[in-house]
Amino acid sequence: MSSESTVFRRILGIWDGHDAGAALVEDGRVVAAVSEERFTRIKRQGGFPVHSVAEVLRLGGCGVSDIEGIAVAGQQGRLPARVFDMSYQRMDPGQVDPLSSASRAYAGYQNHIAGLPVIRRLEDWGSQFMLSRRLAHLGFQNAHLQLIDHHIAHAATAIAALETSARPALVVTMDGYGDGRSVTVWRYDTEGAHLLYAAGANASFALLYGALTRQLGFREGEEGKLTGLSARATGQRNLNLRPFLSQEKGALQLDRTRAFATLKRAHDDGVAEADLAHALQSSLEEAVVAFIKVYLRRTGLRNLAVSGGLFANVALNGRLAALDLASFAVAPAMTDQGLCVGAALQMAGQTHASPMPHIRLGSPIDGNEVDPAQIAQLLANGDVIGVARGAMEFGPRALGCRSILFDPRNPALAKRLGERLKRESFMPFGPILCDQDYNSMFDIPRARIDRSSREMTLAIPVSSEMQELAPSAIHVDGTARPQVVDENEDPWLHEVLTHFRGLTRCPMLVNTSFNRHREPIVRSGREALDSALAIGLDAVVIGGELQRFEQPPIGHQAQGAQL
Repeated sequence: MSSESTVFRRILGIWDGHDAGAALVEDGRVVAAVSEERFTRIKRQGGFPVHSVAEVLRLGGCGVSDIEGIAVAGQQGRLPARVFDMSYQRMDPGQVDPLSSASRAYAGYQNHIAGLPVIRRLEDWGSQFMLSRRLAHLGFQNAHLQLIDHHIAHAATAIAALETSARPALVVTMDGYGDGRSVTVWRYDTEGAHLLYAAGANASFALLYGALTRQLGFREGEEGKLTGLSARATGQRNLNLRPFLSQEKGALQLDRTRAFATLKRAHDDGVAEADLAHALQSSLEEAVVAFIKVYLRRTGLRNLAVSGGLFANVALNGRLAALDLASFAVAPAMTDQGLCVGAALQMAGQTHASPMPHIRLGSPIDGNEVDPAQIAQLLANGDVIGVARGAMEFGPRALGCRSILFDPRNPALAKRLGERLKRESFMPFGPILCDQDYNSMFDIPRARIDRSSREMTLAIPVSSEMQELAPSAIHVDGTARPQVVDENEDPWLHEVLTHFRGLTRCPMLVNTSFNRHREPIVRSGREALDSALAIGLDAVVIGGELQRFEQPPIGHQAQGAQL
């Protein structure tokens, strides 16, 4: 996993598959990153991210002539999509059933045929040609273009999530597949990353998870609903998937066809969907944790960082966080959204890249801050408030800049908002709390998960005190996805939480992303206002302005159930 010896000062990172986006890295530091879906308003938008490219250049205060290097994620099997960009969403394997004949054919091409030396050379030449034409149309003329391997880009995002003190580290990537691989394991140290293990699409646990997600009626990209559902297993039927999902001496073993056939047959026989989800989730956790423990033992490393779509699974991440580790980090944009960042960081070189301190890397909404005491009082009174302020977050989570906030003490409030958001009843909300309150609310030491505890990337056990204080922020299995707010990172949000605690003795709020059902998170103030009205929020903060609505339809109707 080496990068070219030339060091480029300004690098544009691009990913042109599903969840397309662009990033700008300057002197090894990520200064801007956005996803194309935020501009087109089409969730998981694929294709060349023309809007994102323009936006990161604007945010970085530079023009096309200032870019010295362009790193594009994806080497093997990408040419068909790049040639037929206009029909990309119909042909991309991420948009169809991963076990369908079309998906199998495309997977076969990407993972086998495209890896043949002659085809690979054709792929490389064709991708370089198509991308160069597209970039030239945007005005890029002299920048050096480099294609970056899919899993190397994922690994780079995991490395960027590590604190400097958390190195050397074991780095693991797992996803559906990309560039012929679905799994990689690396040792990362001061000399770079060294590959320890890799496996192709035949070992993709993520494809199996996606197949069951669709079998149960959810859409591609909604695998998190399967995770939420799994905690509600009835226990009436125990399915044994262990013969199909396992690891043997550090090699993953997966019979995806037989495993899915077992699940489908059980579904057809009327087995509860929660039991099916639990069977797969528990088997997945057991196999992946055992697999990673093998490499932790072999290397003697106690720092772990992960990336790739499989690690969007917060329950799995919670299991990993419980291991005896010095530190554990999940790449904040662990799905393919993060590939644009990873590609640029890889081109910058691991020895030149800096840890990514935060994910507020997108389009800003400026303005003086609204009085935090006023916001806390409204929340304590039962208002549900949308917040769109400062720079937009990059990745799948909203962390207080494009969020909806409400009181976690009131289950009726959570239920009503969930209905307005068309959110399944089994999907939990997540808590946001100040750093000084973490230790009394959660059981895993914060020092181990410092970075990930700030980004809602893992579900961990809560204390009995939290169960009493904040029932709306806890899942039925007694876990929650925390976002811990440090005062120096977001003073305004920290102050809102501090005032709310003073008013209610509850040290947290519920934070959920600011978007309508199956829409991307809001980007602009106009989108925030439109979504607030459509959802029926009680109030919205846009930049430095607070707007309350005359007939608050959520908090007002739930007031009678206030705890």
